[in-house]
Parts: sequence; C-alpha cells; structure tokens
Amino acid sequence: MQRVKKMRVGRDIGVLAILAALTLISIWPNTIGEDIQNARDNFRSDTRLDFWGSSSSVFFGYFPEVIVSWQTLLTLTQITFCLYFLYWNFRFNESKQLFRKSHLHILAYFLIILSSQVTRDGIMLSLTLLSLGLLFQSQVSKHSMVLRSLSGVVLILAASFRPWLSISLFIVWSIVLARFESSLLLSKKKLATGAVVVALLPLVLISTQARIFAIEKSFPEQQVFLMDFAGVYCSTTNEKTERDLRETLEYFYPDDKVLPKEFCSMFRPDTWESLYYRGLSSGNEISLLSKESTAQYNSVRQDWIQLSTRDPISYFQNKLFQLTKILVVSDSRNIRAFTAVQSDEEVRAMRSLYLIPFDIAISLHLISPLVAIFSGTIWLLRRNREKIIGDLFKPLALKGAYLSIGFWIAATLIAYIGSNGRYLYSSVALFAWLLLSESNRRTDARVNPRTND
Repeated sequence: MQRVKKMRVGRDIGVLAILAALTLISIWPNTIGEDIQNARDNFRSDTRLDFWGSSSSVFFGYFPEVIVSWQTLLTLTQITFCLYFLYWNFRFNESKQLFRKSHLHILAYFLIILSSQVTRDGIMLSLTLLSLGLLFQSQVSKHSMVLRSLSGVVLILAASFRPWLSISLFIVWSIVLARFESSLLLSKKKLATGAVVVALLPLVLISTQARIFAIEKSFPEQQVFLMDFAGVYCSTTNEKTERDLRETLEYFYPDDKVLPKEFCSMFRPDTWESLYYRGLSSGNEISLLSKESTAQYNSVRQDWIQLSTRDPISYFQNKLFQLTKILVVSDSRNIRAFTAVQSDEEVRAMRSLYLIPFDIAISLHLISPLVAIFSGTIWLLRRNREKIIGDLFKPLALKGAYLSIGFWIAATLIAYIGSNGRYLYSSVALFAWLLLSESNRRTDARVNPRTND
C-alpha cells in the first residue's frame, strides 16, 4: 500500500515538473511585466511614488538579480510557489480514480501559467498559493503552529498587492484552515474577526512601508475616479450631470483646461489607459493630479463620492455596464502561436504551441466569472442530483467558493479601472479549485469514509 502511494506521489510530481518546464519554455524570455518594471524603476529613482502600491515598489525594487535577469528569477520563484501548493494539494487528494485526478492536472496547467505571469496579480496569486500550501503542510508537520502563522503572514503580504481583495483571499484561506480545524466551522465570530484583521493588516503594511522607504503619495485611485467619470459622462442623458462631469474632467487637462472633443469617441471602457490619447487634433493630453494638486484632488474625490447620489440612475447604469465587462472579462488577447506565425517568428510559434489551450480559453472568455459560476453550479447539480439546492450548498467550502468570487467581483467593480483578464483570472482559478477539491473530497468520503472527514 505504501509503495502504491509513493508511486502515485511520484507520478504527480512528474506531471507537475513537466507542466512547469513547458510553461517556462513557452513564456521565456518574454517575462517582463511593464507595471512591475515601472514600479522597480520608480523605487530606485530619487522620487518614489505609490502609484503601483508601496508593497509592489518595495518588493520588486529589492528583488535580487542573480545569474539570470530579475524578471526570470521572479518567474521561477512564482512557479515554485505554485508547484509547492500543487504538490501538497495532490498529497491530500486521496482519489485513486485517474479521471477525477486528471481534473486536478488540468487545473494545475492553468494555475502554473497564471502564476508565471510577471505582474502584481501573478505574484499575488503565487503568494496566496504558497500560503495555502503551508496550511496543507502544517497538518503533517511537528511545527504546525509555526507553519500556520507563516501562512497567515504570507497571505497578508499577498493581499497587500491588491488590498481590496483581502476578504476574498481570506475566505479561501479560512476554508482550507477549517478543513483541519473543525471548530472554525461553527465559530462565525472567529471568521468575522479574522476577516477584519486580514482586511486591515495589508493597509497597515502598505502605510508602514510608505513611511519607512519615503514613498510619496501619487493618488493612484484617480484611475478609478476617471473611469467612473468618463463612463457616466459619455453615457448619461442628464444634462446637469454631463455639465458637472465635464468641469470635473477638465481638472485632468491642465494645458488648455478644455475636454477634447474626441474624448468619448476614443474612450474605451475596457481599460483606463484609453484615456491617455495620442495624436489628438487639439493636442490636449490628460495628466493625473500630483501631490502639489491636493486641493484639486480633494475636490475630485468628493465629486466621485457624491456621483452615486447626484444622479443614481446614470451611475448605476454605468456600474451595470462595467459589471457585464467584468463578468465576461471583455478585454482579452489573441492566440500567441497564431500571432507568431503571422509575424514569421517560427521559434516563438513553436514555443507557444503549449499555450494554445490557455489562449483559446482566454480568447473565448471561458476563464471568466460568469462562465465559472454558471458551469460550476451546473457541474455541482449534475454530480449531486439526489440533493435539493438548499442542501447542496450547505458545506462551508462551497459557500465560501461563491462568497470569495462574489466579493472579488464586487471589489473589482467598485475599484473598476478596466476589464483586463489579469484582474479576474485568479478568482476563477481559486473558485474552480475550491469546487473541484470539495467535490472530490466528499466523493472520496462516501467511497472510503474511514480515511476522510
């Protein structure tokens, strides 16, 4: 029996090693993320700004460059964190059925690729997976409390890259912890307290880093303000709202103090970068408010806060439109292998073949919250036909999966700066993993109740 178990573990390690190697070959050397490169460069400059977040600036600014480029080393680190999680996840998956285990192998393919993305979202996902892996290992280690404490610290670090997603990450973390600590299943007070702590500590970490490393404010939340202002301004039929928002938007055009006539025709609600026009006939370009414009910033922030009460119909109409963008992840990309073929880049095309399933899923918007929630619910109903819907969603893990992706969607909607997939792919991957793991665990419990909870 022990020999068979070792063979299964060896098989899983082999599969993970192959997936990791193929991922690295497929994406190398294109491992440079523009936003984190900017964060690193800014941190190493004379004037440090918090535009990319204090945690991003400090983490990427200090990340070492040894033998290979720091981006390649970061990619290797992120993939390693993901592999660590997957290894322990497979260790705790007792399924002997190859069909059900293959589901986890498919999920591993997507998780490794997502974790290899050299972006703030990529490092956040890989650190989250590292945190979950530490929880798994703590169950079989003599240093259980040390590993769990370390897991919590890593989770807070992960959340500091996108602090508005702290609650969603904590829900996923608490589900794994509750698997080993049954007292959490009934202690709603502990869960609520933990959620508040995890929501606050990343903010404390960000603030502390800003003070220690003299990182100055640059008001990055202006991106959110601009997307809401532009979305409402270009869609409202309320003349007063349109007039007020025009005056507010003109704060961001310091040269002429005039909103370009091409503003709405060139505005793309999929990304806030569309606001940075080039080649306008007016020659007037947008400029974010700096720390020297604190009074103007406060005025703009107040306008944003009051936007939903001044004209709730236009505001919620815009938010509903943004929600549809988020649910389908409207800002997707092309299939890299085909693009390389069209550019006569044969070597890159060959390397990108491995990424075709991933790129097809992205291009067809299959890795999106809408598809995940819909297909996940149908899958659960088909696997549990004997249960009524109320009983089906009683397990904490299943409730948590839907709560986690729900909070993720809500937070992304409130802080909307575009529907770029990288803001949402991690939520879909974690949601799929929670559903798949819980379903497999409960199936194994019915087959072999002595070895499962």
